[in-house]
Amino acid sequence: MIYSRMVWMCDSGAFTRQGAPDSYPHLFELYDRLCVDYGIIADVLRNSVATLESACQAMVAYPPYRERFSLVGVAQGETVEDYLGCYQALKAMGFRFIAIGGLLRKVQGTARYTRVSRESSLWEVIGALRVTYPEDWLFALGTTPAHMMGYSCLQLSLR
Repeated sequence: MIYSRMVWMCDSGAFTRQGAPDSYPHLFELYDRLCVDYGIIADVLRNSVATLESACQAMVAYPPYRERFSLVGVAQGETVEDYLGCYQALKAMGFRFIAIGGLLRKVQGTARYTRVSRESSLWEVIGALRVTYPEDWLFALGTTPAHMMGYSCLQLSLR
């Protein structure tokens, strides 16, 4: 009963000490073994160009896994315009699910990104994406402000 209506989503681990697996076939094998519903591409913090290059590589490696899990692109950037451009490019590549990354800052003395860098910029980016893509599935990666947690999880479980 606990597992009914649960969604399993897995991140590449790009921002951990070990980093992401060395190739998409390796990462996708891990996602497959973990029986995830959604697997997130390896993105590059605040770098939309490098993230889009990684997304291209992911799309090339993804076809054998298409029936096993849904691939999630990640919009990255430094400005709202960067995020909108990255998001649009990911949609053009065929991504149906796109998460929003890069909105966190690293906590001093740890390997973790667990603090919202500026809550106002988080809302600017999410607001601009929601206005531009009102029907799309949006998911802010990482730890979000407590008042937003239920919203992110609810959106994921309903789509």
